[in-house]
Amino acid sequence: MKEKWLAEAKRIGDSLLKDSLKDEFGLYWETMEMDPDYNITFGKSDGIYSGVSGICLFLIELYRQTREMKYLDAAVKGMDWTVHSCRETGPMNSAFITGRIGVAYVLLRMNDCKNETGRNDYLNLASEIARSVYDKIKDAKDMIDDFINGTAGIVLASMHLYDSMREDWLLELIDSMVRNLINRSNFGPKGLYWDRSEQHISGLCGFSHGAAGVGYTFLELAHYFKNDTFKIIADLAFEYERHFYKPEITNWPDLRCNLYTENERKKYEDAYEKGEMELFTKGGDMNAWCHGAAGVGLSRFRAFQLYGEKVYKEEALIAIKRTEMSDSHYDEKEMPTSPTFTLCHGGGGNADIFLLAYMILGDEHYLKLAENVAEHALKFYQKDKKYYPGFRLGAEQEDRSLFMGNAGIGYFFLRLADPKNTRSILLPILDAEIENKDVLSLYSHLTLDSAKATEILLEKDFKRTIFVARQLCPDKMIPFFESGIIEKINEIHIPHAFMGLIETILPHLDENKREILSEIFQLESEKFRMDEAIKSHAYLYVKEIVQERKVREFLEEVDKQGNLDTQVFKISPDHRLWMANMSWNLQNSDLWESNLKKSFNNPEEMEEGLLLLKSTAYGVIEIELNPFSYTILFEFQEPSSVERVIRNTLDSFEELSSDDEKMLIEKIKEQIRLFLSSGIIII
Repeated sequence: MKEKWLAEAKRIGDSLLKDSLKDEFGLYWETMEMDPDYNITFGKSDGIYSGVSGICLFLIELYRQTREMKYLDAAVKGMDWTVHSCRETGPMNSAFITGRIGVAYVLLRMNDCKNETGRNDYLNLASEIARSVYDKIKDAKDMIDDFINGTAGIVLASMHLYDSMREDWLLELIDSMVRNLINRSNFGPKGLYWDRSEQHISGLCGFSHGAAGVGYTFLELAHYFKNDTFKIIADLAFEYERHFYKPEITNWPDLRCNLYTENERKKYEDAYEKGEMELFTKGGDMNAWCHGAAGVGLSRFRAFQLYGEKVYKEEALIAIKRTEMSDSHYDEKEMPTSPTFTLCHGGGGNADIFLLAYMILGDEHYLKLAENVAEHALKFYQKDKKYYPGFRLGAEQEDRSLFMGNAGIGYFFLRLADPKNTRSILLPILDAEIENKDVLSLYSHLTLDSAKATEILLEKDFKRTIFVARQLCPDKMIPFFESGIIEKINEIHIPHAFMGLIETILPHLDENKREILSEIFQLESEKFRMDEAIKSHAYLYVKEIVQERKVREFLEEVDKQGNLDTQVFKISPDHRLWMANMSWNLQNSDLWESNLKKSFNNPEEMEEGLLLLKSTAYGVIEIELNPFSYTILFEFQEPSSVERVIRNTLDSFEELSSDDEKMLIEKIKEQIRLFLSSGIIII
């Protein structure tokens, strides 16, 4: 059987050599691309996912198993072209699987063949490419965090690089990216998620874009740096997915809504108009490495391999069960006309979980399941004389890339031919540990303990409450963070436990301290509860689109009729009006300390904090209001006519000239129109 799989991998490799193109810098391949209008084109790029370095990774592995120099020679020339491309264009995309740090990872694999190539420059080239990534992202604040395109993947690739090169700046990169991953995490109904988006129901499950992939990165961090705090964060990611698991489909749902095109948005806008909430909350049923059980299961098998806990094995076997149902056998009557066996979302990628189960559990049944997938792939190839790409719209042609095309299918055959010695690119395990932990002393996030991690996670929602409580009652805060509460993920929701702590502290403070702490705690608790109440991030986004259109049409009609004064409005239920005795500007932490001093020494100098809390697809935001805006909005807490709001607002002024009154009326109407247009008040 091994020769059979290897023969097909060679056939694919020979086809790739035939299709290669040459210029003065080396070899390259054109691979499928999709433009924003869903048109398929062919182009050249350098990343692992669909570029030249991904094809080279396959050719390196093909050489390793066949020892035929033609494959290694092509990989050498392909990486020469890739390095030149990186130098010419700069690090536009920094990611592991889809970007530049992935190129550095492939250069590490080239370095494994330095004796055969006679080249000793691959580590230096890997360092050069990775350093350009570091220079680009070290101060970046707007990155995404997922495995395939974002921070999590960069962390894992950087760990591989550091293990090979031992360059300190790589530890700086990893430390800063770990900081970002922790700081940008979000509490879900349980556990943590990343990359909140208006395109999603909630944070995604799954490996490429979801909690499984980020959790897997934290597993590797825990293992390599010997820090159990990272294992706890991985567990929080897995706990988030556990909450969403649906036994009726034996899967973790695809929580994307895909509102990228006008037609897709129209479908969701129609559903909103009809009150069909299920479309915004149900989620899809996809099983692949990128989304669904096949990828989730990889993360759980790795967790079981490292820690041996029962829950990991149970979830991994659930993922196996779902993947076996869909990928180990094919009914030709039920199969699509163009089945794909690609790595990203096809049979070849899904079979990786069978191979991993075989290696970890030692049961040849799982190897047989992977062989079944390969048999069906060959069968479909023999029937149609081609493999279908990952792009459904490009089914009439073959793609050459690693994740969406034939190089990846060939890689699957190589994995099947020698599963124990062929690295998985879908689960790029770092099978090593740091040799000297003393070098980590300069890196605060690589040496993070559970107490500090708990504080960092809670600061996203309760930063000001924590600050005030530390000033007023430090003896209560330190024991909470050091209690190991973060480790009780199956029993306790960390934010709820923190809110419970503050509620028990407040009655025991003197009146002044109680008022100060209570005020900011109530504000941040209200924001947190508002966010918890959101059922779908995409729903809020679509709601805003529809309401903006309706308000625009409404105002056009009002302008024609000239009857704004008689219209009745109220504050949207997605908003809360808030008044505090002091200002708590989130961007100005220096203000908090001065506020505390004033509250004890000169309370008459305090400035009120007037806020509007607004629920959005990206969280609950605070909008600072001036007294004029606050006064108008206060009138709309109950349904009120514009005429009544104008009258009550005018009454709040002691004396107004006729001209001042006219000007003020226009200002009030202008403000009301602005509130309408931004969805703050509704019809």
